Amino acid sequence: MEQVELFKVAGTIAGLAGIVLIVFFLLFKEIIRKNIFPKMTKRQAYRVVIIILFLIWSLAIFVISAWVYKSKMIQNNLSMNEVPLIQETSDLDILNQYKGNVDVPNMIKIEEGKYLIGLSEESVANLVAEKIGNREDFSNETPQIKYSIKGYFISKYEISVKQYRQFAVQKNKQLPENLKDNNFNADDQPIMGVSWYDAREYCDWLSNKTGEKYRLPTEIEWEIAAKGTDNRIFPDGNNRPNTNNCNFYEQFNKTSPVDKTPMNFSYFKVVNMAGNIAEWCDNNFEENYYQKLHQNIDYLSSGDKKCIRGGSWKDNIFFVRCTARVGLLPDTKKETVGFRIVKILNQ
Repeated sequence: MEQVELFKVAGTIAGLAGIVLIVFFLLFKEIIRKNIFPKMTKRQAYRVVIIILFLIWSLAIFVISAWVYKSKMIQNNLSMNEVPLIQETSDLDILNQYKGNVDVPNMIKIEEGKYLIGLSEESVANLVAEKIGNREDFSNETPQIKYSIKGYFISKYEISVKQYRQFAVQKNKQLPENLKDNNFNADDQPIMGVSWYDAREYCDWLSNKTGEKYRLPTEIEWEIAAKGTDNRIFPDGNNRPNTNNCNFYEQFNKTSPVDKTPMNFSYFKVVNMAGNIAEWCDNNFEENYYQKLHQNIDYLSSGDKKCIRGGSWKDNIFFVRCTARVGLLPDTKKETVGFRIVKILNQ
């Protein structure tokens, strides 16, 4: 407690105790005047009164001191509770709340079947007419083919900061640098600034924690979850996205919570597959992907880059389409790239 505060407290105690002393002195003076103590001389009576007043004054100081101390303690505790924990502790101390916890992502089932992937010639012509791109810009997304796939689950939302923090704390792993920015570090915002290796490590950790098999989606799995069976251009449909249903083109200059507006829903009701963050896929990035596609994506293993899909809060309309593809080196950590996951069905 500061010196000025001590003087204030001492003054309060002395003042209140003095008032008590004066009140009792006047009371006992009246008692003596009325000769309540007939067997004592006035001198003896005053001596008794002085002793009694001293005891009363001492008791008053004790009681008032205890009351002031208790009041200060309550006030200090309230003040401490109002201070955010982050101002008093280190980052690791803050993250201790995540130890032992596992927030398992909500999953949506994608049924086994044959799905159209890639762009049709008609869709390319429409996109060129709407000035979303030139014909050559879409060469990496054609031809459109029908692809058979086994059923799987995909996370309804992008992996959040909270979910990734649980993993980072329990694995003693460094958090992305962008979490120092308050525009990107809320628990319900998507994690970003993670590499492909980081995302894969999260999947392995979650698999070990739950006994289920999790991994990143292949880009075919990602595209089917975004596109569904109606051959839509954007995950939310065929209409151009806007600020009500998509966080893109730096319209907000930060990411949106994974489960709040603006958000878009794919054919299968998977959220925010357009914008917010671009998402790592499991497979390598292949030029002319649909032209070289075999029945099993694992056979496509050439190239150093990994594929990302969906576009981000910084990207323009071209990149938030269902079939837009970008390749990044797997150790890249960008403030626009995060991930969602799939769970493998027991076949």
